[in-house]
Amino acid sequence: MPFTLLDVCVGSGLRVGGVDVQLENETVDSYCRSLFRCGILKVKMGFDELVKCQSDGRVKDFCKLYIVRVI
Repeated sequence: MPFTLLDVCVGSGLRVGGVDVQLENETVDSYCRSLFRCGILKVKMGFDELVKCQSDGRVKDFCKLYIVRVI
């Protein structure tokens, strides 16, 4: 039985309705993306920012970055 994109989204708990997100667009205005100043993001940079958020007590930023990392 083949899986569709809708099956993957529903199974992952992602929203299936609403505005489309253009992932190929490089000018996406994202709060998490604004935490990094360079164009290329690496996994280690995300982990380092998580550690920084935890030590600074920025709970909201930590949670947002953690969710992005898990996805």
